[in-house]
Amino acid sequence: MTDSACVLADHIFIFTSGLGLLCFDGGDGQTWKRVLGLSEVVCGLSKPFMAELNGRVAIIWVHKDDEEVEADFSKLCMCLISISVNGGFVRGTQEKVEVVDLVPRSYDIYKCIEVLSEPESTTASTSS
Repeated sequence: MTDSACVLADHIFIFTSGLGLLCFDGGDGQTWKRVLGLSEVVCGLSKPFMAELNGRVAIIWVHKDDEEVEADFSKLCMCLISISVNGGFVRGTQEKVEVVDLVPRSYDIYKCIEVLSEPESTTASTSS
């Protein structure tokens, strides 16, 4: 069963518990390929959510079993992954894994969405 999915550069990425991150390559025989190069921590996640963020795959999850955090809280974590497709292989490079915030232990992610914003204007207005 698919836990999460996102689209990046004309490729569909899904995350499945047990298999990790998979990529659908529509141009090369239309097959699913496992993304290579990711740590066991990322591949072994349960119930992660994904979105495209600045040309990378962002994986977000709640880490509930952590002795460093008070019993009533969990870590909300994020991993950014750069993707490269070369010679029929799909490779992921984990750029950053970080704790985004602490959340109540009962917290669950319902949905992860991409938010598009307009670039900020570079012109400054002045008043006379």
